[in-house]
Amino acid sequence: MCTRIVYTSENNKTITGRNMDWADWSKASVWVYPAGIERNGAIEDLPVNEQYSWTSLYKSVTTAAQDAATADGMNDQGLAANLLWLSTSEYPSATTPVQGSPISISVWAQYILDLCKDVHEAIEAMNQVYVITANYPGTTRTADCHLSVSDKKGNSAIFEYIDGVLNVSTNVKSNLNKDCILIDSFTQAQVRVMTNQPVFTEQIKLNYFWENVNEKVYLPGSSQSVDRFVRASFYTKNLIEGNIKEDEALAGVLSIMHNAAQPFVNNSADEEDPNTSITQYTTLSDQEKGVFYFAASRSPFVVWIDLNKISFSQNASENEMGLTLEFEENGTSIKGHPFASGNAIDYLIEKKTFSFLEASMESVSA
Repeated sequence: MCTRIVYTSENNKTITGRNMDWADWSKASVWVYPAGIERNGAIEDLPVNEQYSWTSLYKSVTTAAQDAATADGMNDQGLAANLLWLSTSEYPSATTPVQGSPISISVWAQYILDLCKDVHEAIEAMNQVYVITANYPGTTRTADCHLSVSDKKGNSAIFEYIDGVLNVSTNVKSNLNKDCILIDSFTQAQVRVMTNQPVFTEQIKLNYFWENVNEKVYLPGSSQSVDRFVRASFYTKNLIEGNIKEDEALAGVLSIMHNAAQPFVNNSADEEDPNTSITQYTTLSDQEKGVFYFAASRSPFVVWIDLNKISFSQNASENEMGLTLEFEENGTSIKGHPFASGNAIDYLIEKKTFSFLEASMESVSA
């Protein structure tokens, strides 16, 4: 359903790539937010004065789904966040011992991007909150996801709710609430790839097997989550070494994302097997340069946003205004600009930021 990789070169260029695989376009859009925006946890049955709230510390560029949730993005500190489907997720219930305040899954990635500059801070930020799921817009199906974060040093953390408990797999030493599980014994290389099912601690075991066979001959080739994980791990490990140039690094990561992508084929949007959904778009976060790349699968063009060159109107934060790229149906092009490619700063339009999809405390008490 989705694939995420992190590549760090010998000369410390870090790029995070992500494929969004889904049954439809999901009205994807690119949003750029200023620092200083006030947000809350988007819990529908809590009054405003009881909501967990914060003020964003950093600018961020993100992709949004259905103008209701942040799916992935990067902030101006070089921290990237990617929300991927994990159907076995189980979020806290009334019987789960949990500390912190509730936030909707729709705002989870944005919460991290707003407040954290690196993986260490992202892990410790989860001491303040816990996640509640919500129904995917227009359906009765809950949005069940795990979250990956990566910083410009190439560190990663993977956040998963298993049996109602937050599990964090990472290479970074941090402090986490006693009701959570922190597995910080991984190396940086071990946590650079994530797909969908199974949970990460089971995914990583696949590499232990494939490392003992001739990967160049026997790599698995299907679109299933486990096969994508093995291929992406192999190719990321073997990506060009040395003092690689920026354009080579970007092209190398994009080539791996293409290898893990699901083409547009008949019956590829299978509700019974969502992990083989078609790839709708690919994003690349150049975390050293602060440039975010977006490539819709139905478009031959790649566009990018350089966070360092973004400026906002006066009082944009106070007025909850952001900048957005809106796309034609299925992402065939930027609205009104059918052949737009490259630097997309001139195609951004100022717009009131959307309201994040609210979750209900009823899901906790159920």
